[in-house]
Amino acid sequence: MSSDYESVDSDVELAAIQTLVPAKSRNRCEKEYKRFEDWCSSKKVRDISEKILSAYFAGKAEKEKENIHRFLKEANDDQFLMMKVSLIVGVFDACRREEFIKLKIGDVVDDLTFITIKIPNTKTKIQEEFAITRGNIAETENAFLNQSILLGALQNK
Repeated sequence: MSSDYESVDSDVELAAIQTLVPAKSRNRCEKEYKRFEDWCSSKKVRDISEKILSAYFAGKAEKEKENIHRFLKEANDDQFLMMKVSLIVGVFDACRREEFIKLKIGDVVDDLTFITIKIPNTKTKIQEEFAITRGNIAETENAFLNQSILLGALQNK
C-alpha cells in the first residue's frame, strides 16, 4: 500500500515542480538543489528546517560577498571597469532586474572621466540616468566592502 502512496506523492511532487518552476529555470534550480543536497550531506544534515536553510544561504551569501570583494579589488580597471560598474549597479539595485537586462551598450557611455548609465525603459516610464566617476568606483568598492549601501556613488542626475 505504501508504494501506491509513494507513487502518488512522487507524481504530485513532479506535477508541482513542473507547475511551480518555470521551464527556463528548471535546470538551474535542479543544479542548485543538488548543491544543497551535497552541502547537507557534507554537514550530516538529516532534517531540513528553516535554520538549516538559513545557514546554507548565509554561507552562500558570504562566499558571493568574498568573490565580489576580490573582483572589485583585484580586477584591472582598464580592462574590467564596465563590468565593475555593472556589478555595482546590480548590487546596489539602481534599477530593476528587467531594466538591467534590457540595458544596451549605447545606454552606457564611458568618457574616461565618468560613466553615464541611461535606463530608458523604466517601469515608471521615466528615463533614469546615473553617473559614476572613477573616484566614485573606489569609494563604492570601499562602501560595498564595508557592507554599507552607499547610493551616493550612483548619483541620480
